[in-house]
Amino acid sequence: MRAVDRLNLQHSMYRAAGLLRAALLVLTCVVNVTRAHAAAHPAYLVAAMLLMLAWTGAVWIWNQMPNRRTPVWMGADIAFTLAMVASSRYILGTDLLAQSYLGVTVYWMVSAPVVLGIWKGPVAGAMAGLLVGATNFSLLPSTNPRAWLDCICMIVVPALGGFIADEMSRLQQERDHGFAEAAALAERDRLNRILHDGVLQVLAMVEREGSELGGRGGELARLAHDQETRLRAMLQGQTPSVQGDIDLVALLSRRASTTVSVSSTAGSLLVGPRVAEEMDAAVGEALANVDKHAGPGAQAWILVEDDGDDAIVSVRDNGVGMSDKSVEDAVNRGHRGVVGSIEGRLQALDGVATWHSQPAEGVEWELRVPKGLL
Repeated sequence: MRAVDRLNLQHSMYRAAGLLRAALLVLTCVVNVTRAHAAAHPAYLVAAMLLMLAWTGAVWIWNQMPNRRTPVWMGADIAFTLAMVASSRYILGTDLLAQSYLGVTVYWMVSAPVVLGIWKGPVAGAMAGLLVGATNFSLLPSTNPRAWLDCICMIVVPALGGFIADEMSRLQQERDHGFAEAAALAERDRLNRILHDGVLQVLAMVEREGSELGGRGGELARLAHDQETRLRAMLQGQTPSVQGDIDLVALLSRRASTTVSVSSTAGSLLVGPRVAEEMDAAVGEALANVDKHAGPGAQAWILVEDDGDDAIVSVRDNGVGMSDKSVEDAVNRGHRGVVGSIEGRLQALDGVATWHSQPAEGVEWELRVPKGLL
């Protein structure tokens, strides 16, 4: 759910609860004014109404601020309501209370449990309502339906308020999820159009004509086919269908050529499909950098190791090397092979990619993934 929409929804629900509290306070004042002459302590009855008026105003302001809705504040709201309810027998007197079983708060007492239900859900609201309702019933226990009917209503109404709040939040989440899916589909269609007219057509052409060149051309055709397949699957929202562990040594051995040597001290090293795919892609990017930047005739060596805790893949070349400044300049020009395709892939696996180089002494990459994540 988007943060702004969530805050707006919560603001609306607490504002509605505040309006309910204010409306019930008006009803409470009307009822108490009509029976003030018969109360045991009329002055205390007036004082109680003034306190409820001040508390209603404070709650209205306080609950509009999300950072103020804390357990301490919500607990204080329930405690104040219980205090007002508990004072009813003393202020009104037993005879007046027995006429209607309406305490000093009348139905204003349901407001705090309703707010708690909005804040923490229907169960919390029902429990708070039960506490307030039971306190009201204990003032003058009776088998008269009017005595215990309010207790039942005190449970149902806050629970209903909490349920409505939860349902509104759920519906808004579903709506936002639907909007997000629609936006993702629209973006995917846009990328499909762009890539179909550019990148995919180039890859298809390399795949089609590269195999006719023989040697290195055949390897380019194979790589173009693999990348075209992956790109189309990504744009269609598909995930790889590979199941079970993959031998990383065998996978990287496919990259061996006249300029690339692959060896292993592990014999075989089984990893999950996602780890295999990301490690293979990171190695591919490192080899691509060798082709582009290491200089003519540069050789590359891939070494797969299992040191007990980590799976390690090293990619070393004997090219011209690189420096931090050259990497920074490449990033500034929009080339993010080192940062995105290599370091970013390893970070996504909770692993690490490090490199070191000296001028004219080539570059050595170390790609390390904890075996516990394989």
